[in-house]
Amino acid sequence: MFDLPLSEASLSEVLARVTHAYILLRHRHNGMNKLPPRLMMQALYDELAEAQLNTLATWILAYNRQWAPLFPLSLIRENFILDARRGYTWRRVAYPAYKRNR
Repeated sequence: MFDLPLSEASLSEVLARVTHAYILLRHRHNGMNKLPPRLMMQALYDELAEAQLNTLATWILAYNRQWAPLFPLSLIRENFILDARRGYTWRRVAYPAYKRNR
């Protein structure tokens, strides 16, 4: 259900999927697996913001905001993808309710 080809996916879905893969890749291969998840994602955000990859950095923050010990990244990814497929704007998908309509 969540493996639609990227060529057929919306921008929000592509960003949610790419960000999820990026987080997992960095966690496995760059020694960030020693950090707690929140600190790891904050470090990833800082690196991406410094490199001026602001769109990807924004999605890292979206994952970081949603993450909880009993709410794994894969479930967050699925929720982002479902919201994107419902036709919501990227703001509605990535941001909490109070910021969605700005």
